[in-house]
Amino acid sequence: MKLKYLVAPLLFAAAAATGCQESAETYPAIYMTDAQNNPDKSMTIDEPPAETSITVSSSVVMEHDVRIQLEVRPELLAAYNDKYGKNYQIPPEESYALSSTETTILAGYNTSSAIDFTVSSVSEFAEGVTYCVPVGIKTVSGGISVLEPSRTLFIVLKTPVISKAIYLGSSNIYKVTSFPSPQLPTSRSTRRSGTTSPQSGRALRGTSISTGSMPRAWKRRARPST
Repeated sequence: MKLKYLVAPLLFAAAAATGCQESAETYPAIYMTDAQNNPDKSMTIDEPPAETSITVSSSVVMEHDVRIQLEVRPELLAAYNDKYGKNYQIPPEESYALSSTETTILAGYNTSSAIDFTVSSVSEFAEGVTYCVPVGIKTVSGGISVLEPSRTLFIVLKTPVISKAIYLGSSNIYKVTSFPSPQLPTSRSTRRSGTTSPQSGRALRGTSISTGSMPRAWKRRARPST
């Protein structure tokens, strides 16, 4: 009787272990390599042309060659922006290109040959706008399924901030525009034109100052003598 009660739990544990092994079985699926953990990939553009590589992977080693076709999917960007709270835009079509729209995972491998994504120009990029290009898997040969959460890779283009400069003449001097300096509050001006030095209390020629926010001792020093 005791043996019966000991064997039953062991059989139940063995059945549970077998079920876990079956559920952990790996099935072949194709996905964008860089989209396995995150749907986006940042690409820094210091100076065009700039490029980054794109590959496609499989969850298992392929027994035969598998061909994958890629395509740009601009219509997916709006849903991406809504989901992640972004405001990315599609760049001008002539500013970027794929070196090819087809790649292959060779037999005995689980990663495809690389495709280059190139940004050739940023001259039409608007200031303050971040651009993004969705590239996704279109078709796969051999009837292998696509891992849907990683079907599309969103390539986010990071461009440097460009400041506008004004050319001042033949001396090769440029003035970079900046934000205006904050204005101090004014109430009434002194009768005498000049700026008072905090150390000596003397008025310096060439500037007018306001005494509205000056310490009382400075105000007395700034008044002209009679």
